[in-house]
Amino acid sequence: MKPVFKVFILLSLILLFLTGCKTDDLYPDPTNEFYVNDFADTLVPAVESTIVREGERLYEEVSEDGEISGVQIVFATFAVESESNIAEYNITDIYNQWGIGTDDMGILVVYFYVGDEDKPEELVLSEVYIYTGFTMEMYLSPIEAGNILDETIMTDMDESMSTAQLLYELLTVVYVEVFEYEAFNYDMDEYQIYLDNYDDYGDYDDIWGWVIYVILSPYSVWWEKGVLLIAAALIFGVGGGVVKNIGGGGKSGGMGIRRRR
Repeated sequence: MKPVFKVFILLSLILLFLTGCKTDDLYPDPTNEFYVNDFADTLVPAVESTIVREGERLYEEVSEDGEISGVQIVFATFAVESESNIAEYNITDIYNQWGIGTDDMGILVVYFYVGDEDKPEELVLSEVYIYTGFTMEMYLSPIEAGNILDETIMTDMDESMSTAQLLYELLTVVYVEVFEYEAFNYDMDEYQIYLDNYDDYGDYDDIWGWVIYVILSPYSVWWEKGVLLIAAALIFGVGGGVVKNIGGGGKSGGMGIRRRR
């Protein structure tokens, strides 16, 4: 048996194993990006990129006394057939399963959309939740979280812009209240320009451009395409089986707020 064919078989077996490791469909594992889990497929790439980029930056922040670090803000979207199905989800359980934030310093934002999950463009945002970890409760109260929702995602603003502003408002609370910044400034007019000019492929480096080229090229052979496809699946994760960013092990006691459209 040729060595290349052996590698192909090995990678195929690994892929099948990871696919079989998928957890409960109601509470899926977080994605490999961790900070953004768009299971409803409703977030635009620019906003997803912003959530991940800001999440990674925040996670590296350490207070001056070194006692606080590993803060995480995580977004998730779910599609349900009807509003009654939302009650089947326990936000606290999702938070704890994902282990958001080191030393319970995390925030979980969840969007619930109603409609046919196979048609993301027709889904309607129904409910939004913000839940915090035990320690984060000291810095972000349900009242303040509710006010942030009322001023962002619950307005008539474009959903992508309002989601980005929701993120930046939460970042403001964390950087000012937790890390004691004098201020945390952001400009939504500038963000609109970024949103309008975002390049979906801008986050990929040259190696991924080469991978895509080989996969799509009519001049590459079938086993080259197969090996690269499997390798890409393993790196990006299958059903949450492989992650790039992970939770800090935090827990939530169920402190949170809900808003219904």
